[in-house]
Parts: sequence; structure tokens; C-alpha cells
Amino acid sequence: VWLLAAFALAGQSESPLKAGMVIERSVTIRPGTYRLSSPADLTRPALTIRGDNITVDFNGAVLTGGPEAADPDIYTGIGVLIEGGRNITVRNAVIRGYKIGILARRSPDLHLSSNDLSYNWKPRLHSGVEKESLVDWMSYHQNEKDEWLTQGAGVYLADCDRAELDRHRPTLTHAFL
Repeated sequence: VWLLAAFALAGQSESPLKAGMVIERSVTIRPGTYRLSSPADLTRPALTIRGDNITVDFNGAVLTGGPEAADPDIYTGIGVLIEGGRNITVRNAVIRGYKIGILARRSPDLHLSSNDLSYNWKPRLHSGVEKESLVDWMSYHQNEKDEWLTQGAGVYLADCDRAELDRHRPTLTHAFL
């Protein structure tokens, strides 16, 4: 399967990204920085990928949803939504400035490789050096209705059996004071 995907990409030209774009076939993205916003209500991602047997090679392209110098608790929306596909690969992407970098739902055999999902949303903590605040705590028991989406994520997977994630730049998940 991976060999077939490599042959499919070999003769392909590079495509630019556009706001609200839906990718339904294998593509290599033209390198560059793409400033594509996404609303806070998580209803419209900057980019959507859906279908079967698709490889999206970002080729180092940067997808950014918010200003680089902003406090990370103001970032909103979803960078990339992957939904309802099978055997989708996303690689070599730099996704920053969103509440959720990559959100994948109902996409078995998903492969995310060599992506940089750092510098997305982080909460402003109420805790300090002097004392810890219970407001900052999360309960792993409360995510049956995707409650954790409110806490942001580099990658958030739901119903993605056999998903593989490898060689990612670590998502910086620490909060700022």
C-alpha cells in the first residue's frame, strides 16, 4: 500500500492550500506559510481531508491559524479535520496557532508521520509556584462526549482504529502562567 502511494505521488505537481479546502485525493502541498483561520466553535476547519487511500504530503508547508506572537490561550478552531476515510496519511506538516492541530474521526488505518504540531492552544493556568489550583485539573473520567476538546490538542483521535503516529515534534502541552 505504501509503495503504491509513493508511485502515485511521484509524478504529481505541488498544490497550494486554500481556506476551507477539502482534499479527496493524494496531493503534495507547495511549500510556504498558509494563514488559514478556523472559527472557535470548531465547525469549520481550515482544511478537511476525507476519502480512502489518500496521502497528503505537506512538504514542510506551515499551516497557521493565529498570530505567532499571540498568547496561546486565544487560538481557536481546527487546523486539519480528517473524517470518514480509511488509510489516510498526513506527513511533513507544520500546524500551529489552532485549538486543535489535527482532529481525526472515524478514520481507521490513519498514519500521521513527521509532523510538527507545537505552538497550538495552551491554557492559562491558575496554579502558581506558591499553590496549586484545582481549576487546572482534568478528569480522565469525563470524555465520553469529547469534553477534552475544550482543552486543545496537537492531535485528537476518535474512532480511528489502528492509527499510527510517528516521528512527530513533541507538542508543547505545558500551560503558561
